[in-house]
Amino acid sequence: MLSKLNWRKVSDPKIMRNSVCITVARSTPIQLRIIWFSIPKANELAILVRPLLAKSKIKEWLMSIIAIVSHKGGTGKTSFVQNLAYELSATRRVLAVDFDPQANLTLGCGLDPAVERTTIYQALHDVGRTKEAIVTTGENGRFHLLPSHLDLALAEQTFAAHYDRNDKLKDVVQQVAANYDTIIIDSPPSLGFFAFNVLTAATEAIIPLQCQPYAFQAVDNTLKLIELVRKGNPTLTLKAIVLTLYDRRVTLTQSVENAARERFGNLVPQTVIPTNIAVVEASLDGQPVGVYAPQSTGAKAYRNLAAELYGA
Repeated sequence: MLSKLNWRKVSDPKIMRNSVCITVARSTPIQLRIIWFSIPKANELAILVRPLLAKSKIKEWLMSIIAIVSHKGGTGKTSFVQNLAYELSATRRVLAVDFDPQANLTLGCGLDPAVERTTIYQALHDVGRTKEAIVTTGENGRFHLLPSHLDLALAEQTFAAHYDRNDKLKDVVQQVAANYDTIIIDSPPSLGFFAFNVLTAATEAIIPLQCQPYAFQAVDNTLKLIELVRKGNPTLTLKAIVLTLYDRRVTLTQSVENAARERFGNLVPQTVIPTNIAVVEASLDGQPVGVYAPQSTGAKAYRNLAAELYGA
């Protein structure tokens, strides 16, 4: 078992200028391993080390950029982003990125998308404005938001002729990645520009799966897109396929759950996100459900999911 991970910057020129040392201590001193990387930024370190240590628990300690993706609408994706981000912020510095022109995540976090402010759309044009656009949401100070605006709908056409059009969000995220432990990105139901950008920027993907037959069938297209993006972003992994809008009273729910667990195995967490009115009411009130109704079944589910997936 891996027991410890330490990393530090090293300035001794005899070793390696501006390098980073990772010491992995295993159960016995004989198994000590030291790995050196000449990498100036911690987030670049995480991106390079992650695939090398993908089968170890070390990846849980590295900075995660999580894409929440599904080209099927109505899966509860935006609520998923808001509430998972909030639960992770209990122990981590978290940035939620609203990369959906509908700006529902922005609204759900208590901000009026119609108000004049710097948003992700301006950051796409000028990455230097990324920090300016970020706002703090919640009371713990560790949950931040990069808001959206309807103007973002113009991005696909605006950047269509740019050779790096699928790297636009990645460039924005890298501006601030070193300031956070976790970045979680909301995206519209799409298989085009927005989905490509979200997955290109990410280190891992989570697919919310609504417990409906059409949603189950739609997973295939999302999986194909992830594999396509992996050709240019080999660090991208599929973290989980999470059952959402789960209602045990509906016969189809159990059928979809059984099919998903049989096909995807351990990729489907034991925790499911139930249909819960408190989650809807919380979004309308501009709060995570963990703040609005901390003892509701929805809040408990997101708390359990954060613990199951990330040990939060």
